[in-house]
Parts: sequence; structure tokens; C-alpha cells
Amino acid sequence: MDIYAITGFSNTTTLTVNRIVNFIFKYQIASEDELENIFRSVDYALSPYKYQGGFVLLAEDNSSIIGSVVVNRTNMEGYVPKNLMVYFAADPNSAYPEIEKKLLKKAIQLTSGEIAYHASLNSPALELLEDVGFEKNFFEMRLKR
Repeated sequence: MDIYAITGFSNTTTLTVNRIVNFIFKYQIASEDELENIFRSVDYALSPYKYQGGFVLLAEDNSSIIGSVVVNRTNMEGYVPKNLMVYFAADPNSAYPEIEKKLLKKAIQLTSGEIAYHASLNSPALELLEDVGFEKNFFEMRLKR
């Protein structure tokens, strides 16, 4: 198994981006987002522009994706966290049962500053996130239109 990060400065092909997006769509943890939203988040993470960016962390086994984390850099540090972990996904059938935790720990190592993750109050991801150091500290309210 290999775990590595790709950024806006990596030579990432459209085929690779599509593989990542489709994997996240199929195996996303604690989210049910549409392909278009996942694509936009990955595209933002892989942007080479100064006020965008972040990274996509991939775990592969025999050239097959078995896990992924998408982190977007917010450029809003000081009033919101510097990083937003938008998605994490893992293949539950992989030979690596702890892959989610390994990916989350690696994402934490690769970032500087705070990391936020938005999850519903009954999300199955909350316990895993707390295991790697995340804390519940905000309650968000939204006006949906």
C-alpha cells in the first residue's frame, strides 16, 4: 500500500481526477454529496492559484485507490480554520481495515494550522475523527434556500 499527496503542482491527469472523484462518490464517509460537488472540491484542492489549493491524499494498493482525503486551503485563517477537510473515503473491502485512521493522521501531518470538518450530529465519522484528535466545538446553523 502506498499513501501519497497530490497538489496543484503535481502532474495530475483528467483520468486521475475522475478516478478520485468516482472513488469518493462511491465510498464517501459521512456525506452523500453529488459528483459535481466532489469534483469542484478536488479541482479546488489541486488548483495552482495562490488563493486556492490544498491537497488530495490517496492510498493505493496495486494501482487501485483504497482511500482518499480531500483538504481545501481556505485562506481565511484567523477567523475560520486554515484548512477544511471536505471529504474522506475508504473502501470497506480493502485489506487495510485501519486505512481511514492512517489517512486522517497523514492529512494532519501534511497541514499547518487548524483543520475543520463539517459533519452532521449523527455522523458515523465523529468517533473516528475524535480518535485522531478532532474536537466538537461548534454548532452550525444554516438557512437553506
